[in-house]
Amino acid sequence: MLVGKSKIQLFDAKTGKEQLCIENKNIVTKAIEYLLNPPKCTIEAGINYNDLYNQFMPVCTKGLGGLLLWDDNIAANSETIFPPTTINCVGHAGGSYSGTAVKRGTYNASESGYIDNSDNKHIGYRHVWDFASDKANGTIKCLSLTHVKCGNAGYQSYDNNAADLTSFYCLGNVIMSPDGDFIGALSDDRDVFVSISPLSSTLKLSIVHHMDLAKISMFDIAAKGNTNYSYTESYTIDIGVSGISRYNADIYLKDGQVHLIYASSSLNIATITHIVVDIYSQKVVNSKKVTCAALPDDSRIYACIAGFFDGFYYLIAQHERSQRAQIYRLSEDGQTVTALLTPDMPFWDNLTSLNQYFGRFYERKNSWKYLIDSHGIIQQNLFYDSGDLRYMSIPTENPCYVYGTYNKSKYVTAMFNYLGTINNLDEPITKTASQTMKITYELSHATG
Repeated sequence: MLVGKSKIQLFDAKTGKEQLCIENKNIVTKAIEYLLNPPKCTIEAGINYNDLYNQFMPVCTKGLGGLLLWDDNIAANSETIFPPTTINCVGHAGGSYSGTAVKRGTYNASESGYIDNSDNKHIGYRHVWDFASDKANGTIKCLSLTHVKCGNAGYQSYDNNAADLTSFYCLGNVIMSPDGDFIGALSDDRDVFVSISPLSSTLKLSIVHHMDLAKISMFDIAAKGNTNYSYTESYTIDIGVSGISRYNADIYLKDGQVHLIYASSSLNIATITHIVVDIYSQKVVNSKKVTCAALPDDSRIYACIAGFFDGFYYLIAQHERSQRAQIYRLSEDGQTVTALLTPDMPFWDNLTSLNQYFGRFYERKNSWKYLIDSHGIIQQNLFYDSGDLRYMSIPTENPCYVYGTYNKSKYVTAMFNYLGTINNLDEPITKTASQTMKITYELSHATG
C-alpha cells in the first residue's frame, strides 16, 4: 500500500527567505489499480500489455509523475478518479520545463529521486517541483499526483504547446464494423455502429456479435475467415428526416435505443429534432420536433447544436460568427429557456465547423471534451493527438478507460488525466507574484 505526504514552501522572490512551510498527508486513489487492469475488451484486440504498461511504469516517475494544484478541496475518497467540474486547476507540473506557460512549474531533478533505507533499498520516491514568481499564482486548497503527461499538459489548460497536450494512450483497434461509428454496446456485449447520410433520411445500423470461442462448433460458419471471430447484422432504417449527419447531431445509445438529436434555426428561433430508433425492432419508436421559445437575449442565431441530458435539452448557440457560443438549458417542451454561465470554451469562428461526437467537439488536431451536467456543458479536458483523432466518448466498466471510434473501428483508450492522490490542505494557501514556490511530494510503502 502506498502512502504519501507533501510539503509546500513559499519564498520571497527577491530575498529567497522562506515565508511559509506546511506539510500534509494524502490518500492514494484506485487510479493506478484501474490502469493495471484494463477492460476485458482488450483481449479481443490482442493488446500488447507491455506497450500499455510502459506508458505508466515505473509508477513513481510516469503513473504518478505529474502534479495538479486545485483551488478547492476534493472529496477524499479512493474511488474519486477524476476531479469535479466545479473546481479549477491553478497550477501543474510534470517533467523539466522552461517555457512561458503561466501555470506550469518545472521538475527539480537534482532534489528528486528514490528514498532509500539503511540497506540502500528503495522504499519510496521523492518528487520536487519549483514554481517561479509568475507561475501558478492563486489560491491552492488541494494537490494531486497524476500521470506525467497530464502534469505536463495541465487540466483545462490552453497555455502549452500542442506537443504537450497528450493525456491519453490509444491501445488500438478492438473490433471493426463494415460501416459506421461505434456508439456503444448492448447488455449482451454486442457492439452497435451507426452510419447516417445528410443527403437522405436513412440510418444504417450495424450490430456486431462476438463469438464465444468455447461454444463454436464445426457448424458455426459465421466465424469463418474473420480474425475477430465476430459477425455483423445490418439494417437500413428510414428515420423520416433528412439533413442529419454524424457531424451535426448528438448520437448515443441508451437502453437498447439509438437517440439522434439535431438542432436547426431560423432568425432567433431554434428547433430541436429528437429521433429514437429501437435496435431490437429496427423501427423509429419516437420522433418529435421541439420549437424553442425565443432566447432570453432575443437575438439572431447564427449556428447551433443541441444535446439532451436528464430531462433537459441543451442548446449551444452562436449569435454571430466569431463570437463565443452561449449555452441554454431548455425544458423538454422547449418553452422554458435558461441562459447558463458559459465557460471559456474555445470555439472557433464558426460553430458549425466543429464536428460533434457524443457531446464531444473537436477542431483539427486540438480537441476538447465536454460534460453536460446541471451547470450546462462544462469543459473536462484538452487533448492533442499527433496522428488521426480517435473520438473518445463512451465509458467502459473501468473508469480509466473509454471506448472510441475511428474509421469504422472501436478503440479502447487509457485516460491519463486522473487523480492518483488527493491531498487536501488543512488551510488554503495563496501564492502571489512576489513569491516562488517549492513543492516536495514523497510516496512510500506503508510499514507496520
